[in-house]
Amino acid sequence: MRKKNSDRKQRARMYITRIIEETIKRASDNFPVVMVTGLRQVGKTMVLQKCDPNRKYVFLDNTADRRPAVEDPELLFPIRP
Repeated sequence: MRKKNSDRKQRARMYITRIIEETIKRASDNFPVVMVTGLRQVGKTMVLQKCDPNRKYVFLDNTADRRPAVEDPELLFPIRP
């Protein structure tokens, strides 16, 4: 059992550099909003945090968070601290 836990901790510390990082950095320099979509559990949040740890994030998985984006997108970002 200890081996499994240490393997999980080791994997959690590993980070795989992604080709898209430079594109995200350039987009962040030129646009106030950058959207990243993709399959679940592939590292979208991790790569964004790696590219800019101070950037604010909005996750639209939750219906309550998604509704303002659909109904009135201009209100979505000012309500986020």
